[in-house]
Amino acid sequence: MQWPVMRDQRGPAIRALAESGRATHHWRGRHDEVDDRLFLFETIIDQGAHWPIRHIEVEDTGRVLRYSWQHLEDEHGFLAEGEMDPEAWGLERITAQIFETTWALTRS
Repeated sequence: MQWPVMRDQRGPAIRALAESGRATHHWRGRHDEVDDRLFLFETIIDQGAHWPIRHIEVEDTGRVLRYSWQHLEDEHGFLAEGEMDPEAWGLERITAQIFETTWALTRS
């Protein structure tokens, strides 16, 4: 029996959010369960929840990981999935300029 090919629907859905023209929100912080890296997120509010459309992980080792609809995952990780609560993560709000500067500086 041959199984049908399942296409990843995350990319198109995240791209649609990213290109929607909605206001973006930017965050930075560490997660209690992943203490060896700093996270930066760009989110859009959809149906009352923050949805990550891009994120950066800066590991304590210096390695930087970047994810978006254009690069959903690799052997090291993946774009944060699903809605997130910045308050529950203990994230602090940062400016779009800080996020964009970090995004540009970490481009491989």
